[in-house]
Amino acid sequence: LAVTVGAGGIGVSDASGNNGGNSSLGSVTAVGGGGGSYYNQTSKTGGSGGGGGRGDSPGNPAGGAATPGQGNAGGNGFLAGSPGGAGGGGGGAGQAGTAATASAGGRGGDGRMVSITGSEVYYGGGGGGSGHRSGTAASAAGGLGGGGAAAATVSANPVAGQANTGGGGGASRNAPGTVGGATAGANGGSGVVMVRYPGGALGTGGTISNL
Repeated sequence: LAVTVGAGGIGVSDASGNNGGNSSLGSVTAVGGGGGSYYNQTSKTGGSGGGGGRGDSPGNPAGGAATPGQGNAGGNGFLAGSPGGAGGGGGGAGQAGTAATASAGGRGGDGRMVSITGSEVYYGGGGGGSGHRSGTAASAAGGLGGGGAAAATVSANPVAGQANTGGGGGASRNAPGTVGGATAGANGGSGVVMVRYPGGALGTGGTISNL
């Protein structure tokens, strides 16, 4: 069977985040997570949905929808006039992202606990949402399972999703700028494919770990 490990979504500035890549084992596919919403834009759907962004149009911007049977929706953003508002948390494999409020961005949803390796480990946590760069709303943590925290201040870097967990990257708190600095959302973590069977490793190619 062919195995594909999806790459984490790439963080960007002044735009909604990119979706993560799909991971698959043969015909079984885990859809990559949806990118978080930029100001007044629609959140992206994915295996779990991206968090809703801050907005100033009617209604709180909705978090992205999830793929049925795989993950959970992102949390809604919070509507407020400048310099207020905050972004919702990204959805996790085991829990929806938290909606933002006037006082804080939404926490990323927790991932799903898996014990295939013999240890109980969370995978697929959502990234945390941030407050507006000129506002007072606090930034939020990512979910259990590799979800990255949002940038706490305009000069801080958001935390990337943990590699090989499928965790979402945290949101930036400072919009203008270039990719790679404190103004860009953090990258998501790459996925992982695990197969349990007796005996030695039978796979070839790529990176194979024996547990």
